[in-house]
Amino acid sequence: MAASVGRLTGCTPPVVAVWDDRAVHHPGRASLVILLWFALASCISATPAEESGAAATAAVVRGLVDDPTTAVFLLPLSGSDPDLTLQAAVVAELDDLETVRFVDDAEEAFDGDGVRDGAVLLRVGSVPSGDRPVVTVERILSANRSTLVTVALERSGDEWRVLSVSDA
Repeated sequence: MAASVGRLTGCTPPVVAVWDDRAVHHPGRASLVILLWFALASCISATPAEESGAAATAAVVRGLVDDPTTAVFLLPLSGSDPDLTLQAAVVAELDDLETVRFVDDAEEAFDGDGVRDGAVLLRVGSVPSGDRPVVTVERILSANRSTLVTVALERSGDEWRVLSVSDA
């Protein structure tokens, strides 16, 4: 299912909703589907490892996206999708960005040959353990053009900062 992930404000902790823009019951309108287990999972605190991984992933995204109004599509660089709890934690960490969406397939982010709506499509690698990990990210610009970069991070307490971004 290709889904958008959004936060419903006013709930502590925030309830995360998933909606599928291709719903057939109501053509032309997004059909809201709140996944009970997903909502329940979002109300359970993430593990420290999930919180750290989400914060590190958010730092990587912030290091590559200059404008907070730019839509961001995210895919894992490896073949396995991050679990929904981690996706929700990443979205929560990036609440200062206007739109953050995990997609199942890069094609969902394309409009013709380019990434739709001037968005950024990032395939983010896993964050290695340690206080100074290096994360590989593929920035996809079009169906035929992408660049591979490495993002060096540093953790200080619960905070992550980008040390450098360089071509891989």
